[in-house]
Amino acid sequence: MALFFKTWSVAYTNACGTTNTVFFQSDNEDGSPAFIRELAYAVNSTYDIC
Repeated sequence: MALFFKTWSVAYTNACGTTNTVFFQSDNEDGSPAFIRELAYAVNSTYDIC
């Protein structure tokens, strides 16, 4: 059995004022609470990487 997750990307301004683009995988529906948690984790865990 193989599991396939959709890959998403988000670009945001990080702590240093430059743009980070982060890729993350989610099999949750876009906009769902679980998807938003995964998106927030992707951003929050990389926000201070400049």
